[in-house]
Amino acid sequence: AAAAAAAAAAATNHHPYRDFSVVTHGGVFASWLDFYQSTRAMLDPEQCDCYRQDRTGRFQQHWAKGIIENRYYNDMDNNHNNSLVYLQKFGVHHPFRSNWKVKEIHNASARRHQGWMQSAREIRPAFTGQWVDTIRDFVAHLDPKPNVFIFNQGLWPHDDLENNETLQDDIVATLKALNIVSIYKTTTKSQRANNSNAPKTSPAAYEESLCRKTDYCLNMSWTGFLPREYYRDRAHFLPPIYTWMNLQLLHLLDTTIHPVI
Repeated sequence: AAAAAAAAAAATNHHPYRDFSVVTHGGVFASWLDFYQSTRAMLDPEQCDCYRQDRTGRFQQHWAKGIIENRYYNDMDNNHNNSLVYLQKFGVHHPFRSNWKVKEIHNASARRHQGWMQSAREIRPAFTGQWVDTIRDFVAHLDPKPNVFIFNQGLWPHDDLENNETLQDDIVATLKALNIVSIYKTTTKSQRANNSNAPKTSPAAYEESLCRKTDYCLNMSWTGFLPREYYRDRAHFLPPIYTWMNLQLLHLLDTTIHPVI
């Protein structure tokens, strides 16, 4: 709580950065394709299994069916020994999907899909699965196999995690059986929550349950102290908030997990 209060004080007394990160501030890109291509180039040698149609207006839940974004960073060929994967799953109503077979991810010539997708019609998943299926049949077969699995369902409808202790237990048990360290990341607080008279600075009850069950917890409840000017919209942040989150994650990995993996 003291650290969170200190962060909030720093945010209140420091004018927001105007030199936006081009990765986290989406407004600097001409389109979603431009975003994917540009960030892929910045994060080279990353591979991006990505498509999202450009739309206007408030996001609609059914749009998620036409979106795919799975990103794979691997610089092990350069002797840096780093492998980082981002897999996208939109809440309870949408399964995880991959256009690439798990063994084709770092072998571009073997993939069915070459180049960048230009329409939603090109999304033809080679793998589809819910939580446990995805962990067991996709994540565990990545090369290299992940040492750590960090998961969260954000502000998307998450009845499967919130109201299903069995699923929570199955996710944790599957990761344990695969010898993968489990980390639950609590959901960052929305601007609406922070505008209330009593800022919501504690995780939801189901998230506290997941934090007790997983090996480690990445607690983002300090975002409940952030002032309004640090939000880009109702759910996303401006710099330097994501930097703070990354530093918190790196500290957790370095001080508690790194010595045992």
